[in-house]
Amino acid sequence: MGLTSFVFGKFLAFAGINLLFTGRGPFKEDEQEYTELEKEMFDYAFSLGGPVGRIASDIIACGLWMRDHFVYKLPATRPIELVEKLSGKARRYVSGEVDAEELVEPAANTLGLVLGIPSQINKFFFNAYDILFNGMELSLEGLFARRPRRER
Repeated sequence: MGLTSFVFGKFLAFAGINLLFTGRGPFKEDEQEYTELEKEMFDYAFSLGGPVGRIASDIIACGLWMRDHFVYKLPATRPIELVEKLSGKARRYVSGEVDAEELVEPAANTLGLVLGIPSQINKFFFNAYDILFNGMELSLEGLFARRPRRER
């Protein structure tokens, strides 16, 4: 019993620390009512198995309908994602599908990357802006990550 609680405690501690470092709210639920902490503990256990564990984790997560479970991304892909998101928003702005206000956030994120400003500062700023001017409710999740558009 003591060994089991020790191992569970280590899994819980490392999963919680990882959630803090990645800026995600630990108790946020997805559509299938899995919390981020549950998904992270699930992923952490399988990550100890190396590449085989990663494949097993993906297969089992799909079977449990955890399709949006966290997949570790290489930091080198972040600039590509930001530029892609910015160019997509700019293209939609030029065609008239979105207004200029929706272009500001991707532009600020890309500029922050170029200037070396942590993305967490942009998340704080835009969450604060939505709380003050767009009627979004103050929440603990706002300290960890950018809230989805449907919650703003």
